[in-house]
Amino acid sequence: MSYSFTVKKAKKVEALIQFKEEMDKVVAAQPIHAADAGQALSNASACVALMDDDDTRDVNISANGSCWKEKEGHGFRQCTINCSVVLVDRSPNDQFQKPAKV
Repeated sequence: MSYSFTVKKAKKVEALIQFKEEMDKVVAAQPIHAADAGQALSNASACVALMDDDDTRDVNISANGSCWKEKEGHGFRQCTINCSVVLVDRSPNDQFQKPAKV
């Protein structure tokens, strides 16, 4: 089973709260992800912690992952947890976002 989603908020803590809410939706739809939801949140939190606090930019978190069990009652045969965090410039219409220049 796999998932993919993106969240964007003005503040780091708001982005992480929305990330958890989205991950909860994934778990509700795909209960197998209850096993790796905590690790996904930890991964996102670690990435967000590396970002500067910047009131002029939004925090964009993109996440995807997958896991697979060959047989029920056994451990995973495969697990992937990916996260990307980018500070994006705000635009007046908030339609076109681009990564912040470094």
